[in-house]
Amino acid sequence: MKTLYRVTQAAVALAHMVNAALYLGFGLLFIFIGVWVMFVFGLNWWAIGFGVFFILNGMPLVLRGGEIFLSTQPAERPDERQRYLRSRSLYVPEDRRDHDRRERGA
Repeated sequence: MKTLYRVTQAAVALAHMVNAALYLGFGLLFIFIGVWVMFVFGLNWWAIGFGVFFILNGMPLVLRGGEIFLSTQPAERPDERQRYLRSRSLYVPEDRRDHDRRERGA
């Protein structure tokens, strides 16, 4: 069951990254189209209007893509070293249970 959980976590993280890439891609595309329209067609009022329209619609997409990218957490991975040491019944310095035992004895 843990394997299925980890695979699902990895799939969700990958889906979030793809979603962020699409938002960033479309946002940058809109900004590029807006700048291109403004520079190619010169100082026409309609070219400036369309350019500003595309740029203002691309900015929130870029911000949303960055937000999704920065808030996506990677899938949890088990700490193999601690699991190995516990299975060998050796001292694990980062183990919380050992810390609680020392405090009770003091």
